[in-house]
Parts: sequence; structure tokens; C-alpha cells
Amino acid sequence: MRTLSQQAHTKVLSFLATILICTPAWADDTEIYFGGSTNVTVKPNVLFVLDTSGSMTSTDSGTTTRLDRMKAALTDILNNVQDVNVGLMRFTNPGGPILYPVTDVDATIISTVQQDALSGSTTSAIKDGTDDAEQSSDGSMILSSSTLDMTTATAGASTSITMQVPSGSDDAEERTNDGSIYRNSTDLELMVGDSIEQIIGLRFNNVSIPPGSIITSASLEFEIDEQNAASSNDVTLLISGQDTDSAGSFSTTANDISNRTKTTENTTWAISANPAVDAALISPSVSALVQEIVNRSGWSVNNSMVFIMEHITGSGIRWTEAFEGEPSAAAKLHVTYIDATPISITAQVSAS
Repeated sequence: MRTLSQQAHTKVLSFLATILICTPAWADDTEIYFGGSTNVTVKPNVLFVLDTSGSMTSTDSGTTTRLDRMKAALTDILNNVQDVNVGLMRFTNPGGPILYPVTDVDATIISTVQQDALSGSTTSAIKDGTDDAEQSSDGSMILSSSTLDMTTATAGASTSITMQVPSGSDDAEERTNDGSIYRNSTDLELMVGDSIEQIIGLRFNNVSIPPGSIITSASLEFEIDEQNAASSNDVTLLISGQDTDSAGSFSTTANDISNRTKTTENTTWAISANPAVDAALISPSVSALVQEIVNRSGWSVNNSMVFIMEHITGSGIRWTEAFEGEPSAAAKLHVTYIDATPISITAQVSAS
């Protein structure tokens, strides 16, 4: 028992001695950079990291924000410190930049970087050829060009236009059994005529959409010519555009509608509505296929567009006006677009 007591006593004394020996090593960490001598040969580097996060707007129940108090304290330090190299860094979430490079606090400010830092601006230069690049319309990258051709798309005002089928050769029906074309019908039957399934073609001239425009809405409008028993039945059809810069009018050549190259984009139109005679029948949006045509490299203002309508399913029929039956009630194309004509700017990139 005595031996255990002596061992415990020895351990306690050893612990106290360690504390007493280490105590003189405690010191104010400000001595790291607060010098007083003018004969310092190696100056400490001190980087002040300033918290500029949202919490620094708090006044802590006072009248002065944490940020203002920090600025006042830092100003006091910088006005009184000497023989150190000082830099400033901003801290926020998730991080921040060096605002002022570590520099002799007593040195005269001569560099552009330092002057910009004090004025609140920063300057950065491209140092390598892989730090600037151009991407072509086909997706390829150009790294070696001495100039950068920058294109900025400037969106203009929204414009709405309406075009109407202008002549008898601009709306037509094609019978699917033999490809024969009918351009003189007084109505367009969607999508069966004389018990034969058919394809409808519509052409609109002078479509005044500038190249590169953004299509925000587009639809086709028909006027009901007559009603019959099949008018109340559902019918589903597919609307495509002709994939060409400016579509030509319809001829009487067999399959002249179905042989035309169609756009990738299309719209499915499931018709269940049965409007009264002289009422409008309006398609769902055809914006995507109009956009595809306008995006063609050869598209120009006042080119022509063709729309192709094909039967998918359903026994319903909608009898709509053709140009030959009532020109003022012929099919219409409504489009709203934003003109985004690009402005080309060329800038020279130099080593500086």
C-alpha cells in the first residue's frame, strides 16, 4: 500500500513540474508580426483573411456591423505595423480570392496589380494558347487563331405574323392509293376524301421571319366548311414541314406531296373537337418544325414554307375550306418570333 501511495505522489509532482516548465512558452501571437526594430533583415509574411460572408452584416445588438468593426481594426493595425509583408484575402462561402498580394507594408505602390487591388478591381491575363478558344458551328474547337470572332445574339422585340394560302396551287390533296394530286377541290378533307385516305399539303409564301429568329409560338388555323356524320368522330394526324430553304408550289405530278423531304421535327394532332361551320379549327403548336426550317443555312426573309399532314388513325373527318372554295377562309399560319440577328465582333488577342 505504501509503495502505491509513493508512486501516485511521484506522478502528481511530475505533472505539476511539466506545467510549470511549459508555462513560460505562452506568448501573444501578435509578436509574430509586430516588430519594433528598423534593422529587420527577414520580414514576416502575414496574410489577413477577411470574412465577408453574410453574417458580417450583423450588428450584434449594437449599431455597427461586424464588417465595419473589422475594417476599423484592420485599418488601425496597418497604420501602426512595420517591418512586415502584408497581404489581404477575402473569405466567403465557398471561398474567395487574394485581393492584395503579400507586399512590404512600407513599400511604395508601383505595380498595376497593387493599384487595381486598392481601387477594388482586379486584372487577369490569358497566359496560354489553350486558355482561349473558338467553337465552330459544327462543334470543332479552334485553339490557334490570332483573333477571336465573338458572336453575340441580341434579342429584339416579339413579332407576330399571319400568312394565308395565297393560291389554288398552294393547297392540295394527294390520294394515298395512287398518289394522284387534286388542287381544285373546294374543301380540304382531313384526312379522308371519297373514302380514300389522303395527304394534305399547305404552302405559305412570303414568310417574313428573319434568319436566326427564335420561334416562340406557331400554329395552323382552318375554317370548317361543312359538317357530316364523321365530323363527330376522332381523328389523329401528323404535321411535318418540308425540309428545304424555300418550298415550291404543288404540281399535278403524282406523289408531289409525299415525295417531299420532311423535317425531323413534327407534331401529332389528335382532333376530337367538332367546331361548327365557319368556326376555327386550330392545330397544336408547330413551333419546333418552323424553327427547324428557319434555322436552315439557306433560309431568308420572305421564303416559302410547306406543311404536310398525314393520317395516323381514326375514322373522323374534318371538312375545312380550301382556297378554291373561299379564298378569304383558306388555311392560315400564325407565328410569333423574336428577331435574334447576330452582331459579329472581332477582337485581337495579344500576349499582354
